[in-house]
Amino acid sequence: MSILIGELEFDGPFLNMDDLSDEPGIFAILIKSSDDFELLEMDDAEQVRESLFAHPDRASWSELTSEVAVAVHYTSDITSEERREIKEALEVEFDLDIMPA
Repeated sequence: MSILIGELEFDGPFLNMDDLSDEPGIFAILIKSSDDFELLEMDDAEQVRESLFAHPDRASWSELTSEVAVAVHYTSDITSEERREIKEALEVEFDLDIMPA
């Protein structure tokens, strides 16, 4: 299954983080809202799965709703700088709070 965020195709949404790979990528945190998912936050990582389990905001996601999902755009074919630029452009496009790196 896949989901479009901006012009990028992301794998997911996944309700179980164990289904994710530890590859470089951009991930989107989604929360269930009525019959669809709402984009809450984005980040990028060298190891997506590991980063999600250790993410500092993880506890606050589950406080918002019981249905938190993750969508991932794996990026092993680009540099970490290119990945970060794509993530930042998506944050601007979707008016997400941008956290300093």
